[in-house]
Amino acid sequence: YNLNEGKTNLFVLSFYTLSCLSLWKVLPNGHSVFNYSLLETVISNVNSQCTALGFLAVFVGLVVNLVRNHTKLSAKYALALLLTFVMLVFSKSPVAAIVALAIISAAVVNLLTKNEKKTITAISVVTLAVFGVIYFGFLSEGTGKSTLFSMTKTLELGYFKNMHTNPALYMVVIPGFMILQTICMAPFQAFTVFPKMLCDVFRIFRLSFEKLWFYAAIAGGTLAFFITYHEAFSQVYFIYVAIFFLNLLAVEYFDFTKLRFKYIIHYGLIVLSCVTTLFFYINFGGSGIRQYLFHYDILEKYPYIWCVKAEDELAGVWLRENMESGELFITNRTHTGQGEGLSNVYTCYSGKQSYMEGFKYTVSNMGIDFATQVRPRLDLVGKVFGIYDQEIADTDEITQMCVDNNIRYALFSSQFEGETTALDNFPVVFEDRTVKIYKIY
Repeated sequence: YNLNEGKTNLFVLSFYTLSCLSLWKVLPNGHSVFNYSLLETVISNVNSQCTALGFLAVFVGLVVNLVRNHTKLSAKYALALLLTFVMLVFSKSPVAAIVALAIISAAVVNLLTKNEKKTITAISVVTLAVFGVIYFGFLSEGTGKSTLFSMTKTLELGYFKNMHTNPALYMVVIPGFMILQTICMAPFQAFTVFPKMLCDVFRIFRLSFEKLWFYAAIAGGTLAFFITYHEAFSQVYFIYVAIFFLNLLAVEYFDFTKLRFKYIIHYGLIVLSCVTTLFFYINFGGSGIRQYLFHYDILEKYPYIWCVKAEDELAGVWLRENMESGELFITNRTHTGQGEGLSNVYTCYSGKQSYMEGFKYTVSNMGIDFATQVRPRLDLVGKVFGIYDQEIADTDEITQMCVDNNIRYALFSSQFEGETTALDNFPVVFEDRTVKIYKIY
């Protein structure tokens, strides 16, 4: 923004004030009918998305400064670029993927127009290369196995899921629904940037490098969001990249200093977007306040099950203080109550390795085969606790299975399904209300 402090502040503020067009629909549970959740991520930093946006902002600023001001690429500047992008990849690789592909696309167009600058071309190539090295060399390779390509799956998870009564016609108008949902997810930004972006397509070979890069990121992030499907909905991080650059350009293109009647639609979309944001904040704040009221017995507590309680933490501390290096523990708490395999409570509190506590992301993000690697472990857990359609093994069989797998302790939570019929023959080394720890050998 050429040192325009007002626009810079508006850009940052846009992430906390502008949201989607769900309006009051977000009040009951904080969920947007258009699958917009960026506001939640920048407030809570869930899954490190806010961290990624911070590194992305720094990286974009460094590159734009280099291009606009013909800044000399010193060793320190190059190192700053490298380290910032490396941190971006590690904090959120889907975001980095779109950024890297977009910047190399912009560099290719620059080469075709013979307006290329060797420094920017080199940075673009290195950016893509760094992403490739980290992604394939350090990060898990499983997303390639768990990510599906589909023109309809993401759309069908949102508001427009009931729009395909005529399958043949639906396939024809899918691009229109994609654009429409994007506008519903970022109404003011999309309505401001898309017309300008459409006009600029016809003069693509005269655009500056930064505009090529930004447009490529918007188009690529939006397209990737709609044509890929991940069981944990990780494709949403692609659209977050698009919204980042939509925010960036919307603040640049729109003149907030003058009120003009021709911008009445823009003002209306800003108001509607801010109203939705207000409803989001009411939901977020109300949920937090309710917990305090429960805690201080001002409101009657719900009959919660599957909670993380004080005794769970104490059990984890006991494991941390008593388990030797290399030893494992086994538990019947392998999920959060829905059987999805997301629990990591005792591993987190103890810092010790469980034989099988959670498994969802090892399958969806790490390429672990469920049938050959997860299922056998679940079966063993089932034989110890009588879950996962397994009969409880006898004492000798449990001992032998645990010895064979270096499982020293069995941790049972009465909040979750399972029995201790056989485990009661082993000594109890920790007990506190809903949790027991048995020493197997």
